[in-house]
Amino acid sequence: MWKKNWIERGDGNRCAFARWTTDASVTMEGNIESRFITSCTVLVLTMFLAGCIATLEQPDPQLVKEIIGVVDEQPVDVLALSEELKGFIDEHVDRKALTRYRLEQLREILFAPDLFAIEYESGVTKTANETFETHAGNCLSMTNLFIAMARYADIDARYHLVDTQPEWDASGNTLLWTQHINSTGFLRNGDRYVLDFIPGRRTPVEDIKTISDEYALAIYYNNLGAEAIIAKDYEQALRDLRMALKLAPNLADGWNNMGAAQRRLGRTDLARESFLQAIVLDGYNRTAISNLARMYTEAGELKLAEQYRNRVKRHRQKNPYYHFADAMEYLADQNYSKARERLNEAIRLKSDEPRFFDVLARVYDALGDEQKRITSQRLAYLIRKQEVDGGRSLEIYSSGNVVLK
Repeated sequence: MWKKNWIERGDGNRCAFARWTTDASVTMEGNIESRFITSCTVLVLTMFLAGCIATLEQPDPQLVKEIIGVVDEQPVDVLALSEELKGFIDEHVDRKALTRYRLEQLREILFAPDLFAIEYESGVTKTANETFETHAGNCLSMTNLFIAMARYADIDARYHLVDTQPEWDASGNTLLWTQHINSTGFLRNGDRYVLDFIPGRRTPVEDIKTISDEYALAIYYNNLGAEAIIAKDYEQALRDLRMALKLAPNLADGWNNMGAAQRRLGRTDLARESFLQAIVLDGYNRTAISNLARMYTEAGELKLAEQYRNRVKRHRQKNPYYHFADAMEYLADQNYSKARERLNEAIRLKSDEPRFFDVLARVYDALGDEQKRITSQRLAYLIRKQEVDGGRSLEIYSSGNVVLK
């Protein structure tokens, strides 16, 4: 997953984007009581609502400039190859082979148990070299590694931002909204390929949208910023997010995460301007809207808060982690019937989240339903097993046909 975004919990509002993605990219929003596990995303408004939001407030240009500040350091080269990594490629990829076969060789060595056996690791964004050294990483980390290796092997490779429904994840008190990124390129005969590290994903050729290396690098720093917020290292988060915004000033999710970091440091004026800038850049960014509503509620500006909150109310009902957080609250209050109701709704929206079934088993245990407790535990186990056993795909597009290998 690629994007990470932050959202805070307050007045029943819990949400966050990146958030990382974040895996690949992450957006975040504020604090949540410790007993709540929540997750959120970049929220999408209707075009009519987006237009209304744009007329509510505008950010102060001087404060926006102050937030970015001056970034003197140079960004890291996430695609740099160590001599060890170059030697690994030279040993296992036949440069004399056709491009298609070199591509297959790269895919095989990355996943072969006796060679590299790369593993998915959520919540940690790495460079190509770091991913090679640890044999693990999230989807952006894996994509960094593959693109660096492919280009070294003279294979066209580019970042592909997947246009799909965002995924929700939870990290402690923080809700993360994650989007996905993978790699694509053209073979010498003009066929396009897509390499994905997440099992079961299929990408229609007409939906393939590539992004520049610089924009992908901005996403990398946006993820680092979100991960630093999770680790409570807010000053580091500011440094990473300033770099992200230097590389891509129009990265709305970066502005949203900047607001989350500023708010955690008690700089509410800068947080507010950051959230407003995110909304100006992306009127559909519900995470920033939710965060802003949260801030206005805490400041006692209830009318303005309600104006923003009304624009995300419908979205909250579509977020399984909102329902999960409600269930946890009902469970703590020993209201087991309500907890079961909210968990069933969460499962209806996202049936592949094992934690939902873990808690549902606890609820059925409290209700004295032994059979359903066992069934819920079994489902949680099967979902986790499927996550471990899943494979990866290589799709090659030729004349509209897709070949899975």
